Amino acid sequence: MRRKLIHLSSFLIPLLYYVIPPEWHPRLLLMGFTVIYITLDVLRLRIKKLRILFQRIFEGVIKPEERANLTAGTWLLVAADIAVILFPKEIAVLALAYTAIGDTSAYFIGKRYGKRKVLGKKTVEGTLGGLLANVLLALLFPGPKHVFLIGAVIASFSELLPLPPDDNFCIPLLSGGIMTLCSGITFSL
Repeated sequence: MRRKLIHLSSFLIPLLYYVIPPEWHPRLLLMGFTVIYITLDVLRLRIKKLRILFQRIFEGVIKPEERANLTAGTWLLVAADIAVILFPKEIAVLALAYTAIGDTSAYFIGKRYGKRKVLGKKTVEGTLGGLLANVLLALLFPGPKHVFLIGAVIASFSELLPLPPDDNFCIPLLSGGIMTLCSGITFSL
């Protein structure tokens, strides 16, 4: 539960990217934060005392496979950096919002109402709950609804796939990439 609440807080990334004025250089702020986060995550992996401290503080939050690998937060931040560089602003914001809101909604709805398993611990009800949350985001966000709805579907169903290295990396890049291609907008390099 704490892990999903932290995951939900990752909604601050697209929210801040959307509202921070361009003259504050939100891309550079995000990249600076990512460098600091990655540095701490790598130090955690290399320094035993730091690893022990991290495990005490975040007990029950990190997955067992993250104990010896980069955390989901690191992968999400790297994906966020790539998204804000490659995709138009609105698409980057939505792709990251789908990851934060859709995934968290799928988890809570699946926990509460999930009965039919799809893959592993995933349920039909959770997947549909995540899809509903993503569709609502798509409809509320200003812009081409058909493109945003395609992104919502891609984000929701790619959550079911065991995509390496981490779903927090793959979901925003897949949904953002597909939305960018569907919108006919070229990558903003």
